[in-house]
Amino acid sequence: MLRSLLSVSALAFGLFAMSQAHAVQRTFVSTSGSDANTASNCSTTAPCRGFAAALTVTDTGGEIIVLSSGGYGSVSIDKSVSIVAPEGIYAGISVLSGAGITIATAGVEVVLKGLSINGLGGDYGINMTNGSTLLVENCTVSNFSTAGGLALRVSNQISVQVKKSVFRKNYRAIRIWGGANMFIADTLVTESSYTAIEALADSGSVTTRLQADRLAIHRGSAVALNATSTSGGTVIASIKDSAFHGNSYGIYADASASTTRVSVAQSDFSGNVTGIYAFGSGAVVVLSRNTITRNSYGLEQAASSVIKSASDNVVEENTTADISGSTTAMTLK
Repeated sequence: MLRSLLSVSALAFGLFAMSQAHAVQRTFVSTSGSDANTASNCSTTAPCRGFAAALTVTDTGGEIIVLSSGGYGSVSIDKSVSIVAPEGIYAGISVLSGAGITIATAGVEVVLKGLSINGLGGDYGINMTNGSTLLVENCTVSNFSTAGGLALRVSNQISVQVKKSVFRKNYRAIRIWGGANMFIADTLVTESSYTAIEALADSGSVTTRLQADRLAIHRGSAVALNATSTSGGTVIASIKDSAFHGNSYGIYADASASTTRVSVAQSDFSGNVTGIYAFGSGAVVVLSRNTITRNSYGLEQAASSVIKSASDNVVEENTTADISGSTTAMTLK
C-alpha cells in the first residue's frame, strides 16, 4: 500500500514538473537563439529565435524579453503577455503580408514595448479585434503604405494606451472603432498618405473615445484626426497640448444622424488647408486656448454643426478665411 502511494506521489510530482517545464513567467529571444529551445523554456542561456516560439512556453501574464538586436518575426498573441525590447536593443518585425502582431482572444491584456514594426507589403502593423487592454510604448510602426494599410487597428470595446511612439509613412496610422477607448500621449504621427488617426462609431450601441495629450500630427495627411460617427453611434474626443501641421484637415468632426463631440485645448494648427472642420447637426467642437494661424481656412463650420470658441483662442492670419460659416461664442468660467 505504501509503495502504491509513493508511486502515485512520484507520478503526480513528475506531471507537475513537466507542466512547469512548459510554462514559465519569463522567456527570452535572441538572434543567436533557436526555436528548438522551447524544450528549455527559452531561458537566458538557451533563448528562442522568434516571438511565436517563445510565446508557446510563456505563462499567461508573463514576459518575452529581447536579448539582442535583430528581427523576430510576426506573432499571433492568444494570451496575456508582455513583449519587451530594452532600451538600446532593436527588435524588428518585418511584415510581408497580413499583420505583424495579431490579437484576437477575448480578455487578454497585452503590452508591447520597444518594438519596430515595418510594412513590406503587409496590411497591418498591430491588429487587435478582441481582448481587454493593449499598451504600446516606445514603438515605431512604419511603411504600411499600400491602400488600406494600417499601422494600428483596434476594434471592439478594448482599452488602448499609446505612449512615446512613432507612426511614420503609413496609409492610415491609427484606427479605433466599435467602442474602443484610446489614450495617446507623447507620440508623433507623420507622413500618413490618407488619415493619421481615425476615431469612428458606426453603431448606435457603441461610444468610441479618444484622449490625446502632447500628440503631433504633421506632413501630408489628408485628415490628421477624423472623428466621425454614423448610424446613431457616438464619438467623444479630447485633445490637449497637441500640434497639427501641414495636413489637408487638422481635425475633421462629422456627425449627421449621430453624435460627435470634440474638445481641443492648448493646441496649435498651422500650415493645414483647414485647421478644424465640423460637419453635420450632431457634430460639436469646443475650442479653448488654441492657436489657429497660417492655414488656408482656420475654422470651417458646415451643415448645422456647432463650433464653440472661447475668447482665448487665436484665429487669425489664415490666408483664405479665419472662419468659414459661423462660430458660437463661449464664455470663460
